[in-house]
Amino acid sequence: MAFDSIISAVQSGKADVGVAGMTVTPDREKNVLFSDTYTSSSQVIIVRKK
Repeated sequence: MAFDSIISAVQSGKADVGVAGMTVTPDREKNVLFSDTYTSSSQVIIVRKK
């Protein structure tokens, strides 16, 4: 199943549960009851100084 389809599959009844390393966002919280967050992450870009 494509990652982008997980939430809609659970909502439609096609799947009973969705399990993935999914980042909690305000938009996703409107549709998903997340368990307690156990980690947080961020993305960075590192460039070499010339």
